[in-house]
Amino acid sequence: RLRQISPSAFHAMRGSPEEKSAEGDGGWRAPKKWARAEKAEDWRKKELERLNCTKYHYLKFVERQKVERRMKTCKKQLTVALEKGQEEEAETLRRTLRQHLADHEYIRHYPKHLPYNALFPATDSEASQKRREEIRKMIREQLEKEGVPSALPDALADEATPKAKSIDDSRGAKKAAEISTELVEEKPKKGKKRK
Repeated sequence: RLRQISPSAFHAMRGSPEEKSAEGDGGWRAPKKWARAEKAEDWRKKELERLNCTKYHYLKFVERQKVERRMKTCKKQLTVALEKGQEEEAETLRRTLRQHLADHEYIRHYPKHLPYNALFPATDSEASQKRREEIRKMIREQLEKEGVPSALPDALADEATPKAKSIDDSRGAKKAAEISTELVEEKPKKGKKRK
């Protein structure tokens, strides 16, 4: 027959929670249910990543090609504008180049466990636009955690109101210039040369 033990007597036998927390772990272990639930969530997330990776691969490929093509033409227009000395046009082209780089970043760093929200949909709803902006914020935060400067710290603020260049903006511009030159340079074709 089991006797009921008062909470104070129980803590006196095993040690109070305050004492255990002061010691650190104090031998406390999470219940096995919690570990199983965590493993199930990890498994579910990995499964979603695997399914979404194959499901949205072609769409992401096509959008990446579009963005890279736009970056390439924008870079060419920028070099022509700089050669002609057209500073105002060059500044607008730099902004568009940064926006294209932000789109490229969106495609490359999109969270794999979430369904892909296209950049260039046939019909665009307001909810889709809000979702894209939320995903951009998530990507920016993730890149900041990793220590990688974002291509465009705040795309909407930069477009809406022209501001004085900040440190973050100059880092984004440098990153845009580096990546755009990498994308613009011709890549060697794989395969045999025909004579």
